[in-house]
Amino acid sequence: MDVNNCFDGIIGVKGCHNTQNAVLWVNDIEGMSNELMDKIADGDQETFFDVFKKCRTNAINQLKHDIKDVLLRATKRVKLNETIYKSEKARILRPIESNEFSETKIGILFTTADSKYIIGTFNSISLYPLVTTNCKAKLVDYETNEVLYESPEEIALEANKINSIPINTSIDSDNHRAIILVLERQSSDTEFNLGKLSCNRFKETKCKSCDPCESFDGYGQSTVSVIPHELIGLDQNNEFSIYPFVANELTDISEFTAIESFICVDVDIICSIEEFICQNASELGYAVTNKIAANILGEKMAGFRINNMAKGNLEYTKDLKDELNKTYRKVLELSVPNLPLDDVSMCWECDNKVGVYHKSMI
Repeated sequence: MDVNNCFDGIIGVKGCHNTQNAVLWVNDIEGMSNELMDKIADGDQETFFDVFKKCRTNAINQLKHDIKDVLLRATKRVKLNETIYKSEKARILRPIESNEFSETKIGILFTTADSKYIIGTFNSISLYPLVTTNCKAKLVDYETNEVLYESPEEIALEANKINSIPINTSIDSDNHRAIILVLERQSSDTEFNLGKLSCNRFKETKCKSCDPCESFDGYGQSTVSVIPHELIGLDQNNEFSIYPFVANELTDISEFTAIESFICVDVDIICSIEEFICQNASELGYAVTNKIAANILGEKMAGFRINNMAKGNLEYTKDLKDELNKTYRKVLELSVPNLPLDDVSMCWECDNKVGVYHKSMI
C-alpha cells in the first residue's frame, strides 16, 4: 500500500493539473507558492511537482511515527503495526509421517477480527510431496467465493523435498473476514501424498502498552487463537483463527475435513498504521498539508538556489517553518482522538504478560 496515494484528491498544488481535484491546497499556506517550489527544483531533473511529492512523502513518513505517539497518549486500546501472527520456516519431520489425500483441494481457512486496520500478507505456502503432481495456488474469500489470487500457471511439485510456492499477496480484513489459501489439483492428476511438516508456531506479539480491547465487546480472549480440529462458526470469530483442511469444494465449511500439519503457510497478520492513515486521510489532510509546507521551507533553507542570506529572509523562513510544524502537531493532537476508534479493533486483546501459545496443527 502506498499511503501517498490515499491523499490524492485531498491535498494538491493549485495550478498543477496532477492535483486539480484536491480540496486542500499547499499554496494556501502562508509563504507557499509555485514560484518557491520552482526555485527549489532542479529544472533539469526535478519539477516543482516533484518537490511537492518529495515533501509529501517525507510528511507522511513523519505522520506514521507521530500518529502512534498521539494514539498511545489518547487511548489505551492501541497497538499498531505489530505482528499478530508470524510463521516459522517449514521443516520436515524425521522419521517421515505421511498421508495420501483423495480430495482435490488442501488448504487453510483464516479468519480475523472485524477490523478496518488488520492486513494479512500471504508470502508462500509449503508442502512436502512424496510423489510428483501438479496444482495451482489460490486465495479465495470463503463468504463470497471470490478468487483474490491465483497462480498464473500450473505448478509441478517435486517429490521428496519441501516445495515453497510464492503467493506475495496482501488482504485487508475489513473487506475479507474469512480467507482460504488452497492448493488445488485436477481430479485427473496424481493425488496429494504428503509428508508431515513442523511449522507455524504462534509468536508472542510483544504487547507492552495496551489494555484489553473494548472493541471486541467481551468476546476477545487472547492475542491469538487457533481451532485446528473444530469447525469454525464464522459469526463467532472475534479473534484470529486458522483451520487446515482438505475438501473437494470450497463453498461449505461443513464439507471440510480437518487435517494436521501437512502444509505450512508463511503469513504475517499485522495491525497496519498505513491502513489506519488511509481510512482517515480526509480528517488528517489539514495536518499533513501544514507538514508538507514546513518541509518545503526546509528544502528552501537547505538549498543553494535561493538566497537565504537576504536580510530577514532566513529568519522569516525559519520562524514560519517552526510555526507550521507546531500547527501540524497541534492539529494532529486535536483530530486523532476524535477519529472513530470505539467501534473498530485497532489491536488485539492483550494482558501485558508473556503467554504460552500452543503449536498450531498446520
